[in-house]
Amino acid sequence: MKRPSGWVSKELLRKNFINFNTSMVRRRKLCAIGGFDEQLRCAEDYDLWLRIAKDHPIGLMDETLIVKTGGHDDQLSRQYWGMDRFRVDALERLLDKDLKPWQRKLVIKEIVKKLEILYIGREKRTELPNVFEPKLKQYKRMLHESG
Repeated sequence: MKRPSGWVSKELLRKNFINFNTSMVRRRKLCAIGGFDEQLRCAEDYDLWLRIAKDHPIGLMDETLIVKTGGHDDQLSRQYWGMDRFRVDALERLLDKDLKPWQRKLVIKEIVKKLEILYIGREKRTELPNVFEPKLKQYKRMLHESG
């Protein structure tokens, strides 16, 4: 499978395709961007790659280096409903960074997509508070205002 490589920030917004288990980052670069954000409960790797890819090209190999399996009881996706909530948090944090207008618009578009998924999923879980609708309206308005 051909993996994106180079300036991958646009592709990375949709999905974290970088496996931290097999990645290499120069220590000074990792320190310069602040390393992992320990405030995040999940998606801290996604947050890290978004911050790196915003300003730097990323090289990826097509060669498979590890095989990952899923469905284990200790996976975070089994502990938390709606993992996209944490990805939205990471994207919102990215909005606080120095983004070019086109980058900001792409981030907001992806936030809207993920919030729409969360909103639909939340409708099936009536015991959860409706926290996604106000945010969804806010980001749709921002997207509309950005042209």
